[in-house]
This record gives sequence, structure tokens and C-alpha cells, in this order.
Amino acid sequence: MEDSYLVLDIETVPDDPPGSRGDPDDRSDALGPLVRQRIVSIGVLWLDGSLRHRKLGTVAEGKDEPEVLADLHGFMDRHRPRLVTFNGRRFDVPVIMLRSFVHGVPMRWFFSSQEYRRRYDPHRHLDLCDLLSEHGAGRFPSLLDVASSMGLPGKLGMDGSEVLPAFERGEIEAIHTYCLMDVIQTGLVLMRWMLISGRLERADYLEAASSVVSAVEEDGRFDELLSSARLSDVLLERG
Repeated sequence: MEDSYLVLDIETVPDDPPGSRGDPDDRSDALGPLVRQRIVSIGVLWLDGSLRHRKLGTVAEGKDEPEVLADLHGFMDRHRPRLVTFNGRRFDVPVIMLRSFVHGVPMRWFFSSQEYRRRYDPHRHLDLCDLLSEHGAGRFPSLLDVASSMGLPGKLGMDGSEVLPAFERGEIEAIHTYCLMDVIQTGLVLMRWMLISGRLERADYLEAASSVVSAVEEDGRFDELLSSARLSDVLLERG
């Protein structure tokens, strides 16, 4: 099977049945139970085995949550890419698993082996938040902190707290764009991590990062990201 990478990020809104919220004064988990986080966007950046751009977009756009999950799991079953997330081990993947449970959508790629579930030998799931903290030995960094350190803007347009109000206003395209901007930056963080960990040569890093930057420039939806990024830093062109 051809080696590839799927950089993934999700956006969610609360999906609480009447009477299920428990104590309204309990602020121990601002997001609420992960099983009640309805997925409204899954953004992905598909890279080939050399980390060159293949495809950027949202999964099953315009479909309902069970169809989105079925499309994602079908892709993962067929291609078995290396999954790349930022804090996905603690949020994105558990939410995907629990929402698949809610709808009864098989998630074979995840349960058929331990490959995507290994933390300390991350062959099939590279959680960059976990890797850049040495698996929690240091403080878990935010995507904003990591991305901005290499010339990227981090959060743009909105943040997680603004997804629900945008969803209630019907601004689903804005949510997709916000999700994809996180995906793009996570992909570029992946490349920098592959470079510093000795898994990617400098010339290959520059070629991979340039392929993603070119795809983003051609897309037309990410002018704010491009105008805010210091691409000379991303591409290690500091004079």
C-alpha cells in the first residue's frame, strides 16, 4: 500500500439531548463530555510519502455527521495513511471514535490493530502536540505557540469558542475555512518536526513545504493566512 500522510483536524458543537447536561454549575470540562461533541467539520491535508501536497479539503462536505464519518473511515480503510494531528490523541480521535459509536458507523482501521493506538512508537498516528512535549514530559504546547514560533500566525478568523456561534448563524463555510487553516499549519509543523528529527533532509523539507504553500496560494480561500505568515521563516530563507 502506498505510503501517505493525512493531516486532520475537527470542529465540533455541543450535541446534548434534553436533560443530559447535568449540573449547570459544573465547569470542570468546558467542552462537556466528548461523546456529545457533534462533528461539523473535518479538514484534511493529504500528503504523499515524501510529504508533497496531494489534496486539501473537507471530508464529505454538505453531508450529515454519519455520512462524514463513513467517508472518513472508508478512506482510512482503503489507504491506511499515517494520521497526523495536533492534540488528536486527547481530542480529535476520541471524538471521532465516540461519535462513530453514537451513529453505529464501523471504524475498522482504528480497531483492527494497535498501529493507530500506540503512543510511544507513533508509526501510524503522529500527534505533534504529544511529540513536541516528549509525551507529556514537558508542558503540552498549543498550535498557536508552535506555529507562531516558525513564522505562521496560528489561530485566524475565529477560535474554538466561536465555532458554535458561527454554526448557529449558518456560517459553515467559515468554520470549514478555519478548520483548514489549522490543518495547513499542522502540516507545516509536521514537516519542521520531520526535519529536526532527522527524518527529512533540508532539500526535501523545502520541496515539501513549498508544495503546500503553492497549493494554498492557488486555492483562493486562505489570503488571511498567507498575508499573516512569514513564509521566509517557514521556508528557512532568513538571508
